[in-house]
Amino acid sequence: MGCGRNNFEGTSHNEGCVCEVVKTILKLQNHVVRHECDECGTSCFLEPLGGLKNHSRNTADTRVFMLLNKDGTPFKAFFKDNNNNKKDGKGKDGKDGKDGKKDNDMFHYTPFFRVEDVFGDCCATLRCLAPVDENGDVVDVFNGNGNGGGGRNNNNNNCGELDLDELEDVVDFEKTDSCLTVDLEAFVGIQCIADVDLNIRK
Repeated sequence: MGCGRNNFEGTSHNEGCVCEVVKTILKLQNHVVRHECDECGTSCFLEPLGGLKNHSRNTADTRVFMLLNKDGTPFKAFFKDNNNNKKDGKGKDGKDGKDGKKDNDMFHYTPFFRVEDVFGDCCATLRCLAPVDENGDVVDVFNGNGNGGGGRNNNNNNCGELDLDELEDVVDFEKTDSCLTVDLEAFVGIQCIADVDLNIRK
């Protein structure tokens, strides 16, 4: 079943495993549940929320995850970096923006998401999460991503592969204002990354 189908009665027998995992993550984010630790330390089913960090309760309100396309590559979406225009000299080299460049209001690709809602036939609203380094600067985790640019001469459709060296710089995640709706049955895998506190309260 996909987003455009009319069958709204779903069970775990009819829905794909990615859909079931995302529904579980949404339940964990919306309800505090306490269970013993799972044997797999990065299992998406690990409870309570916060268990991916240290297997004990903390203030986490978000389980960060990546979705995998049918070809095995990470699904990515872009977001506008509105947080780097603070002009406080906290960027690398003591200047604003990454590596001292002024990169406020720039677009970046991310493979990291937070589920906001699951509805219909396994459709979900996802929030893009910005991967950030120890200085709070956005880390461009794709080769060739640069700062995304958004200009007419930039080819943002080919932002490259996931850069494992850049991933090592990621120490936290920040919420963005960019959300998208996806058909969860279009994906073959999901990998949970971390439990974090994005200060999202309902």
